[in-house]
Amino acid sequence: MKYIKSVSIKNFFSYGPQETTLDLSGSGLVNISGKNGVGKSTIIEAMLFALYGKTRQEVVKDVVNRDVGKDCKVSVEFVGDDDEIYKVIRYRAHTTQGDKVYLFKGDKDISKKNTSDTNEDIIDYFGMPYVAFVNSTVFSSEFYANFFAAKNSDRLNIFENILSLKEISYFYAEIKKILKEIEEKEQEVKLRYTEVSTKAKVAQEGLNDYNKQAKEKLLELKAQKEEAQKAIEQAEKTLLELNSINIAEEKAKLSNTTLKKEYENQISSKTSELSELLKSIKSISSEEEELISKYRDFDFDENKKKEEKYKADLETIKAREAGYEKAKVQMDGSSDKLSTIKGHIESCSKDLEKHNKDLEKVAEAICPFCGQHMNVDETEKKRKEIETKIKSCEDEVADYQEQYDEEKKNYDSFRETYDMLLGEVNSLKEKLDKNFVSNSDVVKEKYLNAEKHLKEVNEAAESVSVRKDILEKEIADLKEKNSKVDVSKYSEDYLNSVEEKINEQKEIISNNNTTIAASNAVVKTAYDKKYVEKMKKQIEELNEESAKIEEELKAVNYDREHYEYLGECCSNKSGGFKKFFIGEMIPVFNEKINQYLPFFFTDMKIEVSFDKDLNDTLKCDGKEITFASLSCGQKTRMEIAAAFALFGLSRVFFSNQSGLLIVDELLDRGLDEFGIKASISILEGFAEDSKVYVISHNPIVKESITDVIEVKADENRFSYFKM
Repeated sequence: MKYIKSVSIKNFFSYGPQETTLDLSGSGLVNISGKNGVGKSTIIEAMLFALYGKTRQEVVKDVVNRDVGKDCKVSVEFVGDDDEIYKVIRYRAHTTQGDKVYLFKGDKDISKKNTSDTNEDIIDYFGMPYVAFVNSTVFSSEFYANFFAAKNSDRLNIFENILSLKEISYFYAEIKKILKEIEEKEQEVKLRYTEVSTKAKVAQEGLNDYNKQAKEKLLELKAQKEEAQKAIEQAEKTLLELNSINIAEEKAKLSNTTLKKEYENQISSKTSELSELLKSIKSISSEEEELISKYRDFDFDENKKKEEKYKADLETIKAREAGYEKAKVQMDGSSDKLSTIKGHIESCSKDLEKHNKDLEKVAEAICPFCGQHMNVDETEKKRKEIETKIKSCEDEVADYQEQYDEEKKNYDSFRETYDMLLGEVNSLKEKLDKNFVSNSDVVKEKYLNAEKHLKEVNEAAESVSVRKDILEKEIADLKEKNSKVDVSKYSEDYLNSVEEKINEQKEIISNNNTTIAASNAVVKTAYDKKYVEKMKKQIEELNEESAKIEEELKAVNYDREHYEYLGECCSNKSGGFKKFFIGEMIPVFNEKINQYLPFFFTDMKIEVSFDKDLNDTLKCDGKEITFASLSCGQKTRMEIAAAFALFGLSRVFFSNQSGLLIVDELLDRGLDEFGIKASISILEGFAEDSKVYVISHNPIVKESITDVIEVKADENRFSYFKM
């Protein structure tokens, strides 16, 4: 079995030049006693410094005794899993050794040249990382009190250290190295793929550009030919039209142009006059037409009487509505009072029912509050107290019932008034006559104005109609005369230039025929078929090579995906092995912490359960509570129970056990005498197969533990042990 045999201290913190050794072997419960600041907890710091090169503050610059100032030496001797004796010697500011560290297996020095490598070997042989050792071996108010109050991530770290899952972390690191190599290879393959695919792309783009340019050139030539052909066709058409013109006949028609212009001016003038005449014709609006049609036979006087009667009936209804609204407010207020009184009656009735049940328990000499048996005097005292409460409740119920009956009468009266007025309002509303036109005086005035306007419009229309007929006949006669005048569609200048235009069209035809012949000659050299075939073959070869590299990249991606999956399994994520192993240990942890809680809570049943994510559920006497709701003393007891449970896990599941438990002033803060003795009872159980040191200056602890080591300071203020 692995255990720490001893720790030796020299010129370390308060310990001086005289080397001091503490035997840690065997089992049993030992109290390390002494005044504050004398060096009790330095024993822990010495072990941490020797094994890990750091203290609980994780710094080493101040470990050398400040009075001596040099030659600090701390050593720890332990038995490993192979039953071999190992010894770690660590120096600080030493005259000959400097800051060196040595590891011995028996008498053989197995230290590495590099200090960091030696430190790793020490942890491997000792079998406990720093955090695991501190959290599962050293119990102090500085460390233990953070499990319940800690975040879930910190709880997880404690479990990882206790279960020694470092191999998974090492495997995870190796997977990351492999992944890095795969990623480097992936980048190299991607680079080759990019290079080849880029060449293929560039070649394809070059071919596409060549084809595009050739196509554009051919299309350009085609467009030139089409444009030239269109110009020829247009010139031929124009030439045909020019040759068809009878110049002498067209010049004879030019004299009719002035007469045709005169006719057109007269037609335009009379058309304008007719348009202005039609605009002057007035008409009535659609609203006026609707008014005349709707109210031609309407009796406005009879409608006026109905409208006035409707308004009078509305005023009567408003007066009745105000009455029943007031009655409704009174009724609602009374209803609220009845609900309040009824609530009081129900509350008192429940209290009365509870007191009667309590009285039944008292009759059996059982306390209704704590469930304990009572003697005759206590029973009689409780009976009188409860009977007094019952009488008080019965009086309250009777008083509230009287108030309820009185208020019920008020409510019924308000209800009767409300129903009567509401009935009158509904009856009046049913008799309302709404069959009339509102604001009939205004409607009547609009109707009379519309009839007057209609008469004026009809009179004006008769005078306009005669002049309209005359203008329309005159315009028709002028249009007929204008249509019979034949004029030339060509100007005199145009007719004089016809021969010149004929020669221009012939020249256009000749020039465009020359353009078509030149375009046909260029087409033969615009597309190189051999060059295109060569480029296609080169692109095909590059695409084949690119496909092979792509298959190689798929294989690399396949390896990366699998190693990434292994990395996920070895990571700290929820689906990883660590979370799985910790999840398997949670039931054991729950069992152990609930095993220790009864030592600290004899007056109540405290239970706690942690789920796989280390969320806690806390119950007190079966009811769920929160850790924050506990008192400071209760929290301290909970944290101590958690610390003991963690140490129990370490002993059961941590293969490299130190066989050592150091309780550092844990029992001096926040615990009463009961809590201290409960803790010592638990520690006595640990001490059956481990060495348990309780560092404390509390007299209760000293009285409760037989084996005591006192730490004192000599005349030079150097610490030493007194057995």
